[in-house]
Amino acid sequence: MEIHVFSGLGSSWLPSLRTGTTRLEALIDTHMRSVPVDAQHHIWNDWPSVARDIITREKRGKAMGPIALIGHSNGVLACANIAKKLNEGSIAVSYIAAIDPTLASFPAIYPNVLKVDEFWATSGGVAMGRRWLGKGKCKIIDPSRTAYRTFIVRKNHVQSAEDRDVHLRILQSVKELAA
Repeated sequence: MEIHVFSGLGSSWLPSLRTGTTRLEALIDTHMRSVPVDAQHHIWNDWPSVARDIITREKRGKAMGPIALIGHSNGVLACANIAKKLNEGSIAVSYIAAIDPTLASFPAIYPNVLKVDEFWATSGGVAMGRRWLGKGKCKIIDPSRTAYRTFIVRKNHVQSAEDRDVHLRILQSVKELAA
């Protein structure tokens, strides 16, 4: 199983903003020891190299099993971009966890993505802007192929990535992939 966790734009400048996504990666590593899992943490703009690596392994027949992409803020855009590239090569993405995507990052989710969980923060400028501008959820291109669930996180944008309940819900979805 291959898991890629992406932190957002702010973490490019302030490593302290990666706390939530690095904790989530550690939680997955800790609870998935009985299954061969490769969980890696990335900054959101590293997505092109991650996509190339997955495609290369797939072409060589060295795929690592189900692919899970987890992102916070602009990290959700990274997940969507990778999924789009993998869709071009007919490579499935088993799961995307979208933790409070930024307004600019409401991505299109292609039919190669089997399941999406989106977590919306309810306070702070990003959440308020989303409501005022009429922005909404990830855009599922083919709802008959992609299962989609929305969860409300009663926290602000940064806290949503650090929320223990969000982490446990994502961990549960990842465990279901491994089963």
